[in-house]
Amino acid sequence: EFDWQNDAPLRRPYDETIIYRLHVRGFTKHVSSKAKHKGTYLGIVDKIPYLKELGITMIELMPAYEFNEMESHVATSMKGQFSIENPVLNYWGYTSGYVFCTESFICLCHKAG
Repeated sequence: EFDWQNDAPLRRPYDETIIYRLHVRGFTKHVSSKAKHKGTYLGIVDKIPYLKELGITMIELMPAYEFNEMESHVATSMKGQFSIENPVLNYWGYTSGYVFCTESFICLCHKAG
């Protein structure tokens, strides 16, 4: 069982909440993010000071689980840009996946405010 270390919801009023929707892997994967833990939950934690500086008070994760971005899709009748000959990367994870959310990531975000 996960030790929440007395973590509790922040209970910030909605009218004082600024939500930033981000992609877990994409938010810090690029070298320009300067995050130590690129493309991970900890990479987002690395960027919490930056998000707070922007006035962000809540983040919404898209997607919040691991998935196979190289998953092949059967599209034998398709031609052109999205055909089997020209596969696309499933960067957003809109498919079956390994759905979970890491508790320690939530705790670290709450501790940061």
